[in-house]
Parts: sequence; C-alpha cells; structure tokens
Amino acid sequence: MLAGDERGIVVDIRATPSGKWVFGVENADGGVSYFTEKALRLAEG
Repeated sequence: MLAGDERGIVVDIRATPSGKWVFGVENADGGVSYFTEKALRLAEG
C-alpha cells in the first residue's frame, strides 16, 4: 500500500465489471496496489 506522499509507477490498467478503470501502482518494495482514478494524483516535478 502506498502512503500519503509516497510515489509509485503505474504498471497495470484494467476495467472493472462495472466499467470503472483501476490502476495498478508498484511501490519501492515491488508490491502492487490498485486504485481508482479518484484515488490517484500526478506527481509534480
């Protein structure tokens, strides 16, 4: 799981059965967590 200001790399994008998109984000430890577009924000800089 990514915490507050932790950054990760999007490694997977897929549609759910309800038609929403979820994004798989890999953290520094190699774990992948899935988030909806509302839960993500672009990193600045």
